[in-house]
Amino acid sequence: MKNPDYLLKCTQLIEDKMQSGPSSDWIDYNYTMLHDQIFEATKISISVRTLKRIFKVNDNYEPQIATKNAMAQYLGYKDWAFFLKEKF
Repeated sequence: MKNPDYLLKCTQLIEDKMQSGPSSDWIDYNYTMLHDQIFEATKISISVRTLKRIFKVNDNYEPQIATKNAMAQYLGYKDWAFFLKEKF
């Protein structure tokens, strides 16, 4: 699996956790809610703009490891490496 595939799996799990429907239907409010939830869970701030870039399927954006770590921690994993080990 390529890294974008791992990122896609992560975003799908975040969509499920958010229970706000598919991210393709999200508006600014949803991204702001996700930002707030990630910060509350991890004390790491991911900008709304970065979240939008990550969740756009057609965008080839590759987030920094700190961003991927925060998303993995939001999902309950220690970090990105543990997320990859557990899911793949």
